[in-house]
Amino acid sequence: EYAVGGDERYILVEDVLTALQQLAHYHRKQFKIPVIQVTGTNGKTTTKELTAAVLSQKHNVLYTQGNLNNHIGVPKTLLELSPEHTIAV
Repeated sequence: EYAVGGDERYILVEDVLTALQQLAHYHRKQFKIPVIQVTGTNGKTTTKELTAAVLSQKHNVLYTQGNLNNHIGVPKTLLELSPEHTIAV
């Protein structure tokens, strides 16, 4: 950690993507909610959107926006988890 002017703080990491994924993994473990994972070659975004739409009738759903179902978009989405979410897709 080092300071660069003012009160801003930065953490220097060896690999930004690995750090992002590790932070998201840690953050996700703080919540005891179900997480639905969709895998496959085709139809992931459509399946995710339909699943989130159905679940949102009774739950506060966190889900990836658009087609950000990748090694960057999933961790960024997981970092948005908050106590009001009851399920994630």
